[in-house]
Amino acid sequence: MRDVPVKVDRRKGDERRKGPRRKRSMNQYDLEADVLEFIGAIGRFKERSGRPFPTWSEVLAILKGLGYEKRGPE
Repeated sequence: MRDVPVKVDRRKGDERRKGPRRKRSMNQYDLEADVLEFIGAIGRFKERSGRPFPTWSEVLAILKGLGYEKRGPE
């Protein structure tokens, strides 16, 4: 896993809302293609279900839908 720098905003309440708002695109963090594919699959799940978070069982179903399989001991 790669570390991603996170900007911490220490301003209080209304001070945070005064600056220009920019939405970051997912590609701004230079993520690998398989990570972007997984993020997209989770996003599609959220849109279809109307829920903000999938259960772990649903995450497993999403992964299997992307073609991931459990391997035996190596």
